[in-house]
Amino acid sequence: MLARIVTHVLAFAAREGMQRDVLMKAAGLREVDLAQPDTLVSFSALVALWQVIAKTTSGTDAEFGLRWGASIRVRDLGLLGYAMYYSATLDAALRRLVRYGHILTDSVQFDIEGPDPRHRVAVAQAHPALGAALPLAVDGRLAALVGVCREITGVQDIPAEVLFTYTQPRTIAEHRAFFRCPLKFSQAESKVVFRDTDLGLRVMRADETLAGYLSDHAEQILRTLVTGSSSRERVRAAIWALLSEGKPTLERIAATLHMSPRTLQRDLAKEGSSVQAEVERIRETMARATLRDRTLPIQEVAFLLGYAEPSSFYRSFRRWTGKTPHQYRTAAA
Repeated sequence: MLARIVTHVLAFAAREGMQRDVLMKAAGLREVDLAQPDTLVSFSALVALWQVIAKTTSGTDAEFGLRWGASIRVRDLGLLGYAMYYSATLDAALRRLVRYGHILTDSVQFDIEGPDPRHRVAVAQAHPALGAALPLAVDGRLAALVGVCREITGVQDIPAEVLFTYTQPRTIAEHRAFFRCPLKFSQAESKVVFRDTDLGLRVMRADETLAGYLSDHAEQILRTLVTGSSSRERVRAAIWALLSEGKPTLERIAATLHMSPRTLQRDLAKEGSSVQAEVERIRETMARATLRDRTLPIQEVAFLLGYAEPSSFYRSFRRWTGKTPHQYRTAAA
C-alpha cells in the first residue's frame, strides 16, 4: 500500500489518542519507510498495523475503521485520486479506480459488476489474515470509497446498498448514520452497490482532458508495477493470494501472472531469487505478522500460510526464528 495511506492511518490513530511510536514499532514500521508518500509499504506491515489497532481498541471502539475511512479525501489517494477527481462522471471515476487501483494498493482488489440497473463495486479483501482486525479494515475501505464518491459528485444520497463480509455487530448506529442506505452483513464479498443513476452523476470538477493526462501517467506507473523492476513484488503478491489453497507451485504462480513458468524462473533468477525463496520469505514474514493476532489459533495461521499440517509449520517457524510459534506469540505480547 502507498506509504501516504499508512501515514494517514497513523495520523488518524494519533488523533484518536493512540501512540504513533507504539503502533509503528508493533507493525515493524520505520520512519524511513514512510518518508516518501508514493513508496510502497508491505502488506505484512499493514496487517500488523490493523491488528495492533484492533488490540488497542479491544472491542471498545468498533467504529474506528468507519471513522478513519470517512476521514479520507480524494487528494489522499494521490495520482489515482486526482484522476478520479477530474473524471467526467462517477462511472468514469470508478472505472479508473478499478483500472489503477494497484497503484494505490495490492491488498484490495476493485471490480465493477452488473447487471443494470444496479452496479456493484466489489472491494475484495486480499486475505483473511487480518483476523480480529478484519471489520476495521473492511469498514475503512468501504467508508473511504463511499466518502470519495460523495466528495467528487457533491451528492450525499449514494450509494444504494453496502455489503459487509463480517457478522453484524451489536450496534450499527454509526454505520447507518454514515452510509444512509440498507446494510447487509455476513456477505461473501464487501461491496458498494450503486444505482444506474448514481453512475451517471457528473463529477463537480470534471475535466476529461486533464483526467486523460493523469490516466496516461497512471498507465506508465501501472506498466512499471507490472513489467518493471518489481518482479519479486508481483510474485510475492501472487504467492500470498494463493497460499490458503496450499503451497503455490511455479505453474500456478506463472498462470496468475499471465507468464510462462520458464519466463518467471528466468526473471526471478535475474534478481537473484526463485519461487521457493519467495514462498519462504512470504511465509516467514506473514507468520510473524499473523501470530501477533492472538485471536487466530496457531493451527489457523498454519492453514492461512498453506501448510497441510501444523507440525510442518512448527518446524519451519523454528528454523526461521529459533522459537516455536507459542514462544514467539508470548514474547510479542
